[in-house]
Amino acid sequence: MKHFPYWIAAAVVAAACAAPAPRRNGTARPAVPRPAASKPAPSKFPPAVSPSTTVQSSTPTVPLVLAPLNNLNDFTLLANAGFDPGWRVGYDTAWVVQLPPAPAGPWKRAFLGAKLGRAKLEPVPGRPSWEKRRVKGEIDVAVANEPLWPHSRRTLLTDVEAVPLEGDPDNAAADVGEARWFWTEVPLSHVSFDKPNFVALYSPSPSMMGPDRAPVLAAGPRPPLVPDVNTWLSSGRRGQPPLGITEALKTPINTYAPAVALKLVPENDRPPEAVWTDVPASGEVAAKPFLLGALVTGVDVSRAWVEFSTDTRIWKESGRALLAPPYVFTVKPETLPAGEVWLRIGAADLWESRAYTEPRRVIVPEKR
Repeated sequence: MKHFPYWIAAAVVAAACAAPAPRRNGTARPAVPRPAASKPAPSKFPPAVSPSTTVQSSTPTVPLVLAPLNNLNDFTLLANAGFDPGWRVGYDTAWVVQLPPAPAGPWKRAFLGAKLGRAKLEPVPGRPSWEKRRVKGEIDVAVANEPLWPHSRRTLLTDVEAVPLEGDPDNAAADVGEARWFWTEVPLSHVSFDKPNFVALYSPSPSMMGPDRAPVLAAGPRPPLVPDVNTWLSSGRRGQPPLGITEALKTPINTYAPAVALKLVPENDRPPEAVWTDVPASGEVAAKPFLLGALVTGVDVSRAWVEFSTDTRIWKESGRALLAPPYVFTVKPETLPAGEVWLRIGAADLWESRAYTEPRRVIVPEKR
């Protein structure tokens, strides 16, 4: 059997990686040490595709990524603009991607990722046709060593609010841009080191029903002469991944390589740092748009974003991340809850290590 060329080399795409989304309960799930690898058992599933790159025996100092292409920067098709052969991630569609077993290594954390773009706009009831709003919803992801994903394996990948918008041919639209990678942490115990890793990508939000409402999964050119099927599209879903092996592997896809990946992260002793450069005075009334800015230092810083909280315990990201400096954001009061709100800027690097500015309290007036 010819081996599908999966990337098992150092991930060097800091600027292309987007921030991992917060958990629904606002807390991080701790990584669980993986059990000792056991001898592979015969499987009734499609044969595991093997990595095409030999893993160095020395201790890696950067993350390793498993993906259908050798370079994460090669997933440039479908999710930016133009031709879209139905590669949406919606309430009624789910993607299943088979990745190879993870290599042994000094891994401390694991992340699932997907590159998404072309989020949709919808008319605002009772307003002129040129006034539109973003279709809101969530994208979820799960991984298991067989195409069965219990609820304990499913987690939020990102709010669609953070996905770049598809351009509107009739009106100027903000937040239109290139598709981006989104990452979310999963327990290391969910990753298989001796069997294939089956990743499911879908939306649990009914608002994501149909091609005119759901974002698009990016793709890359499928390598030639690759006979093994590693991607399946499951239609007729109702906000969850396929519920059985037959459903999961029913419709194989062999036209493009899907932008779905698994990132394994070693210990990082050089986390980034973030300090304020633009910030309102403490307790200031935020009645009009204002600037938030931070100076971020570190190695391979990949992005920065704004977060808000009403209690300084549970934080929620607001808007899209910036992938390059200057890390300055224009914050509109209408995007925040009314009352006392704490704001901060977060930043992350290639290792998914994070840094935050000190929280700053503002007062947001009641909406009018």
